[in-house]
Amino acid sequence: MHKKLKRWFKSKHKKIHQQKTTDLASNKTISETLKFNIAEKTYDKLLCHHFISGISAIEIIRDSLLNSSQRLMKELVTVDELNQRNEHIRKEMNQLSELVCLIEQHTGENIHCIDDLMSVLSGINNNIDEINNLSRQTNFLAINSAIESAHAGGIGAGFSVIAKEIKQLSSGIQFQAKNITALTLNINQHAKSISTSAEKNYQSINDIRAATEQACMMLQQTIELSAHMQEIICFIATQQFLNTVKLDHVIWKIKVYELIFNRDETSEVNSHTDCRLGKWFYGDEGRKFSHLSCFSDLEIPHENVHSSGQEALQAFRSGDDEQMNISLTNMEQASTSVITRLDELLLHIQPH
Repeated sequence: MHKKLKRWFKSKHKKIHQQKTTDLASNKTISETLKFNIAEKTYDKLLCHHFISGISAIEIIRDSLLNSSQRLMKELVTVDELNQRNEHIRKEMNQLSELVCLIEQHTGENIHCIDDLMSVLSGINNNIDEINNLSRQTNFLAINSAIESAHAGGIGAGFSVIAKEIKQLSSGIQFQAKNITALTLNINQHAKSISTSAEKNYQSINDIRAATEQACMMLQQTIELSAHMQEIICFIATQQFLNTVKLDHVIWKIKVYELIFNRDETSEVNSHTDCRLGKWFYGDEGRKFSHLSCFSDLEIPHENVHSSGQEALQAFRSGDDEQMNISLTNMEQASTSVITRLDELLLHIQPH
């Protein structure tokens, strides 16, 4: 009996010792598990902290894109001023071309007038030749009359006086005809000189007109190229701006996560009308694209991004983790839709 009791105590003591050993091992495991969980949470918190602090790099990229877009917009104003000046010059060149054409027309008319003048002078000379022939015949008649008067003696004395007068008249006519011929020849020579000079001027004016038309055409091509360049610069500036907006979107979402991570109970995020995209969308710059469907389709998802983010913050502060998760999911989906619509908009407005 004593031996049995001794064996029972020994067995019981062994079981108690084993139980203590098991409990110690279990407590050690729990302690190690708690330490691991605490370390894991600390590690996750550290990663989140560094991820959120890395937003400054995105902000630097965003600001760089924004500055680039603003500089391009300034250059766009310069190009627009240049186009206006070119257009003013083109109008003046067209006026010059019209003036040169008018001068060319008048010069051509003057050449025709000079040709008509030379034709008239030629006709005058022909008439003077006829006058000279008649004068010579009259002179011969006067000579014959004088001879006949001499044969008639005293009876033909009166007729002799008439013959003398006719001869003097004939001589006077021949003298004046020679003077007129000399004058018409002189006029004719001057007219030929003027005609030659006018023809040279006409050719020069013709060359000026051709050069002016060529300059107008080249200036028009320059204006068209400048307008195309302006279109490209405008597109790049808009592209840079919308890329800035995309980064704004990312930064805005990270701000929501940062407020939740830091358990911020008071700070708020802006609405869809107060952000850069909202001001652009509802402003004059954005309204230029209101005729595009992808522009109109941008409004609802953009509004949903902001409203879902604000709902997520409200759910977090009220302790509703399930609703917070739903709101954050909606925010991310709406954000993806916004980025897609912005890319579609860029595709529609890119120059061809």
